[in-house]
Amino acid sequence: MLRCKIKGHELTELATAHVQIKRYECCHCKKQYTTDGYGRRVSLTPYWEKNHQVFLNYFQNQQQAAAI
Repeated sequence: MLRCKIKGHELTELATAHVQIKRYECCHCKKQYTTDGYGRRVSLTPYWEKNHQVFLNYFQNQQQAAAI
């Protein structure tokens, strides 16, 4: 944690469920981040988790409607 405060987080990209939703995790403190609508990295809070779920549900519904 102290290392992250001094040098900053060392982020690695986690597997993404969708091209536009990206998740990152710090190698040292294991804190997770995501990108907001402007492309900035923000902490992964319950708000952003819910936002991602709504986004994924919307695109899954569109794909199912297009398949019919």
